[in-house]
Amino acid sequence: MDTPTLDQLREWAAQAGHPLDSLRPRTVILVRDAALEQEYSKANRHPSWVVLMDGPDKVRLAQKVRTCPTPSELRKNSAAAKGGVAIMAPGFYRDCWRRGFHMRAKYGNQRPCLRQVGQIKVYRDGDGDSIPEWSRTGKLHLNASGVNLHDDRGSSAGCPIVPREDHPALMAEIDAMTGEPGDLWDLLLLEPLLTCES
Repeated sequence: MDTPTLDQLREWAAQAGHPLDSLRPRTVILVRDAALEQEYSKANRHPSWVVLMDGPDKVRLAQKVRTCPTPSELRKNSAAAKGGVAIMAPGFYRDCWRRGFHMRAKYGNQRPCLRQVGQIKVYRDGDGDSIPEWSRTGKLHLNASGVNLHDDRGSSAGCPIVPREDHPALMAEIDAMTGEPGDLWDLLLLEPLLTCES
């Protein structure tokens, strides 16, 4: 998928029931390329897009992102995670993220991120293979925690991950758009090209 245009974002957000002009300024839009997320390869490691808007008419930042677990985590953690590894479900999530640090107990303040503080619905993939599998009619789970938007350091068990070299620019924009340290961020996850029904 090429960089989403403003017209595409408008169309997809409206189809999802959340027109761009209804979104708050601190909204992260994730546009998932479902087919490429499932056909994982190093060449398309980050096949989807994270978009920050400056109002409803201007894209402030658009970067590559991966929104599904990596194959290694799907193989390793499918049994350990309750019901399977988390795959974020499309939808709108108000006040789900706050500026913070990913796995602070392990990394301290070395991995800035948007940290999950509110509910995010997920599908669960527990079959143990390396392909993320979900469908729009799959069972939704409300038990996800630690689904943070952070840098890619090799694997992800369900967090959206941005290439490490692009992450500082993303966090700089997030910091510039965050008014107060405790400001909450919304998430709109779109799947405009989903054709699979696993």
